[in-house]
Amino acid sequence: MSTTDVIELTQLVQHERQARDRGWWQVMRDSYAADSAVRLSWFRGGGQQFVDESADGALDGFREPYRMLAYVLGSRGYTIGDDLYGDDRTDDVSALYAAAFEWLGA
Repeated sequence: MSTTDVIELTQLVQHERQARDRGWWQVMRDSYAADSAVRLSWFRGGGQQFVDESADGALDGFREPYRMLAYVLGSRGYTIGDDLYGDDRTDDVSALYAAAFEWLGA
């Protein structure tokens, strides 16, 4: 496997993970070949089915940007606040960036 192949594969995996974390289901779906196979602790099946299961919200009850973090921390006895910044709160994120740039004098 060439360095270029490794880079392309790494980018594909990162792109798919970002899509899943952000709920970009079609982008995630496009990351899988029709005959792909996915094996995880909680899932065994094809790539398209994995996207469907992910989109159906295996971790319902948590804000989408924090589903995995809340699940992992919750399984260890921790709680995660509902007041964190995230892609689902664009106004709050925009205000945070504006305040940070103002503080920086940018």
